[in-house]
Amino acid sequence: MWADSLEVWPSLLEIARNAQRPARVRKSALFWLGQEAAGAVTRGLIETAEDGAEAQDIRDAAVFAPSQRPADEGIPALMELTRTGPTADTRRSALFWLAQSGHPSVPDFFGALLREAGAD
Repeated sequence: MWADSLEVWPSLLEIARNAQRPARVRKSALFWLGQEAAGAVTRGLIETAEDGAEAQDIRDAAVFAPSQRPADEGIPALMELTRTGPTADTRRSALFWLAQSGHPSVPDFFGALLREAGAD
């Protein structure tokens, strides 16, 4: 077995979601999930980012991680977090990473958000 054929993302996700671990360890695990994890992990990142019981710095790290995923995974995840994040800070962080992405769908998404906000 080769080291590059090991599937490590389940362990990284477990570390990232374990509130008993030090924050720096959890943040590091979230970073590497964003770099290396398969698309299946994106759901776990969103769940961590949306978990109101988590500290904001852990949610921020979970929001950053999808920004490192391929656009077809990361952009929809960030858009979801922008709409459903449990705190204004989480939503603001998702907006920031969307703006940084340069993805062509982002301006239309922002326009839709602004139109919705104006409808209230």
